[in-house]
Amino acid sequence: MLAQAMKLSGFDQIIKRYHSEKKNIVYGGYSAGICILGPTLKGIHLVDDPRQKPYGEQYPTIWEGLGIIDYVIAV
Repeated sequence: MLAQAMKLSGFDQIIKRYHSEKKNIVYGGYSAGICILGPTLKGIHLVDDPRQKPYGEQYPTIWEGLGIIDYVIAV
């Protein structure tokens, strides 16, 4: 759900742009907020149901993380 919210709001592109341009920003998060920083969200489906669609069925499940870190965090 967080990945979908970030995509729909455009925040995913903003944070990736700031990261690629090496701009100083502060990002805070826990649980999904930290998992989303990795390269993939596969495996998270074991604890969060990917079939939940609070933004509508027309939006597919997003399995890609933001790729800001190159490893996956399991919370």
